[in-house]
Amino acid sequence: MNRPPGPNSRWRFCLGVFSLLLGVYTLCLGGEIAYTKDSNQVVAVTQTFLSTGSYATRLQGDPPYSIYGLGMSLWYTPVRWAVNRLLPDGLTLTVREYWRRQGYMFLNTLASAGIGLVLSMWAFRWGLPPSSVLLGVLCYGLATLQMPYARYDFTEPVTGFLLLGGTYSLWRYLETNGWRELFFSGIFLGAGALTRIPVGVVALLFAGFVLVWTARNHRLLHVAAYVFPLLAALAVIMIYNYSRFGNVFTTGYPVHFDTPLWKGLAGLLVSPGEGSVFYTPVSLVGITVLFLSRKPDRGVKGLTASAILLFLILNAKWRYWFGGWSWGPRLLLPVLPYAGLGLCILFAETRFRLIWSLLLFGVGGLINFLAIYIPFSDYLHTLSVHHIPESTALWNPKYSVLKIQHEYLSQVYWRNYDFMWLRGKDWGWMVWVVALFGLGSATLGAWLVRTQWDATLRDGLAPSDPSPPLSRVEKGVGG
Repeated sequence: MNRPPGPNSRWRFCLGVFSLLLGVYTLCLGGEIAYTKDSNQVVAVTQTFLSTGSYATRLQGDPPYSIYGLGMSLWYTPVRWAVNRLLPDGLTLTVREYWRRQGYMFLNTLASAGIGLVLSMWAFRWGLPPSSVLLGVLCYGLATLQMPYARYDFTEPVTGFLLLGGTYSLWRYLETNGWRELFFSGIFLGAGALTRIPVGVVALLFAGFVLVWTARNHRLLHVAAYVFPLLAALAVIMIYNYSRFGNVFTTGYPVHFDTPLWKGLAGLLVSPGEGSVFYTPVSLVGITVLFLSRKPDRGVKGLTASAILLFLILNAKWRYWFGGWSWGPRLLLPVLPYAGLGLCILFAETRFRLIWSLLLFGVGGLINFLAIYIPFSDYLHTLSVHHIPESTALWNPKYSVLKIQHEYLSQVYWRNYDFMWLRGKDWGWMVWVVALFGLGSATLGAWLVRTQWDATLRDGLAPSDPSPPLSRVEKGVGG
C-alpha cells in the first residue's frame, strides 16, 4: 500500500516550489515607477497612516478618500515602514518612490508564490506524486494570468491567495474535523473581505457549507470559530466606512450592476479584449479537469464551484466587468488558482504528460510573456493616440491587447524590455541586490525540489497516482 510522503520532505518540497516561483516572479519585476492610478489611493492611505496615525484622514487630491478596501493598505503598512528605513540617504525623490512602489507590488509577488505553496500542500494531501505536483503548480504559476499579475500593482493576487487559503482550510476541516481549521479559514476569508468585498460574499456562501457539515453534531464552537474572524473583519470595514463617510454602508466604490448578464459573461469568457479563452486557456483546462475528475470530493467541488460562479456572475453584471485596462479577465483572477488543482491532477496521468506539458506551457507561457516584457499600459496610450474607445477595443479583434502586444514584440529591442535588472542606471545598485535575491531564491527552490523529490519517493510515494483517503463528506459524515 502506498503511503503519502513524510511530512518533512513534503514541507521542504512545497517550500522549494514556493522559493522557485518567488525567484522567477522577482526576476520579472518591472522597471517602471508605477502602472495603475488605482493603486495610488491605496499607497496614499498607507502613507497618510504613517504620517498621521489614521487610515481615515482625508487624502490630498481628488477623490479625498480611497474607494478601495482597507486590506491592501493594512498589509502594505509594515512594508512601507521598512522600505522607508532601509533606503540609503542621498536618493532622489523619484528613486525613493520607485522602491516604495516596488515594495507594494512585491505583496503580489509573495502572494502569487504563496498560491503555489498552498496548491502544492493541497495536491500532496490528495496523494498526488511529486512530479505531477511540480508540473501542475508551475504550469499554473507560469502559464496563466498569475504570471503577469505577480509583478503588477492590482489587488487580485493577494485576494486570490487569501481566498485559496480559506478554501483549503475548509477542506482540511473535512479531513480533520478540528475547529482550528475553521478558525484559520475565517481569518483568511475575513482578510480577503478587507481586500475585496466579493470575498466576503463567498465567505457567506461557505458558511452554508459549514452549517451543513456541523449540523449533525451541533458543534456551536466550530461554527463560532469560523464566524468570529468574519465578524471582526466586518467590524473593521464598518468602522473604516463610518470614520470616513459617517455611514457604515458607504464605501465610496461604484456599485452599478446594470450590464446584461449575457454580455458580461460573453466578455469575460470569449471577447477578444478580455476573454478567458484567449488570455488564460490553461486555467480553463485546469478548472475543467478539476470538476470532471473523481479525485476531488463533493466538498471541494461544492466550495470551488460556488466561489467561481459567484465571481463570474457578480463581475459579469458589474458595469466595469472588463476591469478597466488590464490583461485578460483580471477580475476573475482570485478564483483561477483552483485551476492549479486540476492541473496537478492532469499531470498525474503520465501517458500524456509530455504532450500536455508542451501544449500548456507553450501556449500559456507565450501568451502571458506578452504581458510582462513591456508594460501593457502602453496599450492604453495606443488607444488614446488613435482615439479608439475602450468599449470598441473589447470586442474588435483588430484592437485586441493580445494582438497589439504581439506587434510590440517585433518593435521593441530586448534592452528596452520592462525588467528591473535592465534598469540599474535608473534605479541604482539596489536593482542588482533584488536581482540576486531572485536568482538565489530560484536556485534554492530548484535545489530543494530536486533533493526532496527523491526523499518523497523514498518515503513511499510511488508515481502511480494513489487515491487519497475518503473525506468526511465522502464517508457521509456531516452531510
